[in-house]
Amino acid sequence: MSTPWPAENIVMPIGLIVVGALAVIAALVAAAVLMRPSKARFSFENRDDHIVLELEGRLAYDEFALITMSALREAVRLKLGTDYKRLMIDTRKLTIVDDSAFWILIGGLGPALLTDEVKSAVICGRRTDAAKRLRDSGLVDLFESERAALTHLRSSEPARAVVLDRHWVESLLFAKNRAPAPSRRRAA
Repeated sequence: MSTPWPAENIVMPIGLIVVGALAVIAALVAAAVLMRPSKARFSFENRDDHIVLELEGRLAYDEFALITMSALREAVRLKLGTDYKRLMIDTRKLTIVDDSAFWILIGGLGPALLTDEVKSAVICGRRTDAAKRLRDSGLVDLFESERAALTHLRSSEPARAVVLDRHWVESLLFAKNRAPAPSRRRAA
């Protein structure tokens, strides 16, 4: 004759199942937080004869990106107001979501791109979206490594002349419904 299970024996496995389910839910929430795309941010590092600007995160056209790129523009103006005339821009950790995000990046980098005295070099991965957009624009010199970019910065080649309308570049961070880029030509 078999005896029925006492209630105490049933409560223990149900309690373990509930605790296990809560642990799984907590792990899923933690994973979702860690995998959330990070917003774009920037940092500067002063070196002996140049400045390194590192851009990282996900750049999408939103209010946060407009504020970040406006802050970048002012920071670039301040940094280039010092004795530095070489700027290395590292975009290997940057994801550019779309064309609008690309153009607000150009608005943020405007003071460096439109100044003839500043020589800039952009480091980016070969097959990244940022590399494709930057390469297609023809606005900057692209390099795959820091060493190649530094060699270019220290060379006797003159800085690349970017032919864009200065007022248009300044307006990139203010206009909600921007007109498409004006016609531009690559300087020889």
